[in-house]
Amino acid sequence: VVSAGAGTEERAAAAMRSGAQVGQAGAVRFYAKGADRDASEFTDGSSGGDSSRMTQGGFRGDWAPSSGNNLTLSGDLYSARFNTPPTSSQPQNQTTTASGANVLARWATGDGQPTGWTLQAYYDHYRRYIPTLYSEQRDTFDLDVQRRTQISPDNTLMFGVGYRNSRDQTGGPPANAVVFLPAERILDVASAFIQDQHSFLDGRVVVTVGSKFEYNDFTGFEAQPGVRVGWQAAEGLFTWAAISRAARTPNRLDSDVAIYCPPPDGFPGVCGPGLFGLGNPNFESETLLAYEWGLRLWSESQLTLDLATFYNQYNRVRSQEGASASNPFGSLENGYEVDGYGGELVLGWNASSDLGVQASYSLLKLDADAKSGSTDTTTGNTIEGSSPRHQAGLRVSARPADRWSVDAFLRYVGKLPAYEVPAYTELDLRTAYQLNSAVEVSLTGRNLLSSQHVEFGSSNALQGIERGVFLELRWAW
Repeated sequence: VVSAGAGTEERAAAAMRSGAQVGQAGAVRFYAKGADRDASEFTDGSSGGDSSRMTQGGFRGDWAPSSGNNLTLSGDLYSARFNTPPTSSQPQNQTTTASGANVLARWATGDGQPTGWTLQAYYDHYRRYIPTLYSEQRDTFDLDVQRRTQISPDNTLMFGVGYRNSRDQTGGPPANAVVFLPAERILDVASAFIQDQHSFLDGRVVVTVGSKFEYNDFTGFEAQPGVRVGWQAAEGLFTWAAISRAARTPNRLDSDVAIYCPPPDGFPGVCGPGLFGLGNPNFESETLLAYEWGLRLWSESQLTLDLATFYNQYNRVRSQEGASASNPFGSLENGYEVDGYGGELVLGWNASSDLGVQASYSLLKLDADAKSGSTDTTTGNTIEGSSPRHQAGLRVSARPADRWSVDAFLRYVGKLPAYEVPAYTELDLRTAYQLNSAVEVSLTGRNLLSSQHVEFGSSNALQGIERGVFLELRWAW
């Protein structure tokens, strides 16, 4: 497959993929792609200075050397350049560079059988550099072993262990404003999990119970248990419920980050000259207790309904405490509690082989409260106002005539009060024509209802997403 296109916002894009059989038991494929994107605009019409360019390539090979055994090898390589918009502390455009590579190997036994092993290992390397602000190089090695065994026709047990090693090298002052102390660190994570799935009533009720266990260098031992029940209540009706605990363990940003404000003036209006520690080596894991319930309805008339709801209790959420004239950044603490609830409703209708319609609505409500003794008065507003409370969408896929296809997506996204970003409604539309069995040409319009709408930024520097058109030619053989 080869595709190439050009447009007003995605200025140029190209991709190719090719595959071949290897012997009687294997196959391999390779791909490469690249894209060049235009910058966004500020609401006053000036350039946002955030254009980007990225190239990426990779491969995947699969072999079945013997019955029930499968080997997969894959890898990717990428390089990117992102222009960084100017800020009050850095009025000139900067170019962020990012590059990396990864390779993965997976061996699985018992393919299609109730009992088997899976062994997976991968290595990942990346570099990121933001001039005057931040630099990092990281190497990660991960090893995972899993066992699946069928205890009885109604009971399947899975368990496994894993190990991850991550090494980083970060820049320090005076080259960077965001630094880590120490500048280099090795982190290890050991983990294990066990999960038992049992079915009842001729498979109409399935109960899954399990837990993940982890030992990390920041907080030590963490347990993340969960239980999930699914019930085929009737023909065309499935309902499920779950209770689970999750933990976000600390990282280098929580424990080791510091801000360097260069002499002689620092960053005016932000900080005077000096090195200010912000990270907290005693930062605890943020935890979540999640309650979920949902159902799915379907009928012979090709109508479907999916409803998923949740109530989440977050504890020890990160806050920024103790800011003062001598230390304008304070320190990171676990000063907030957050309750979140909401859900998503999706209605689908496959009217015919030439027409499909899907409508969706989602609700998200967050309530953040500072714990007793917290001095942070801003994080709560940021948490509550950084995600849209209401979102809705309508997708239509149609084939109005032979060789023609049309896809439309109308969406509404609610406001972001924390950043004074207003709500917006937009439409994406794609029309394609199949010239012959191998070649397709398509025209895509994005954000067609306005010349520009705001999605992100700060109250004094809102950046807009512009209307865009993209023409693409795709050839497959």
